[in-house]
Amino acid sequence: MSKVVVIYHYDPAREADRATIRPEHLAYLGNLEKSGKLQAAGAWMNETEKPGALLLMNVETPEEALMFLKHDPNQVHGIVQAIETHQWGPAIGS
Repeated sequence: MSKVVVIYHYDPAREADRATIRPEHLAYLGNLEKSGKLQAAGAWMNETEKPGALLLMNVETPEEALMFLKHDPNQVHGIVQAIETHQWGPAIGS
């Protein structure tokens, strides 16, 4: 199975809102993980970078990844400013 890497670019002006919505966002992603559609997710750790996150999806196409993520509270509430998707085929590991 191929995978899709999703990169969220957060709106820096919405940091306080992101903190408020975070529990709902993590619960949503937790359900995607339980369903097997999400392998891993996490925010950038370097404070000098623009805020954002990487999500590794167990899906075949970027369109499928976006379909599963369209109800993510971070998207619904406008925290996500832009999204990148990249189809990815791991050479080592799963």
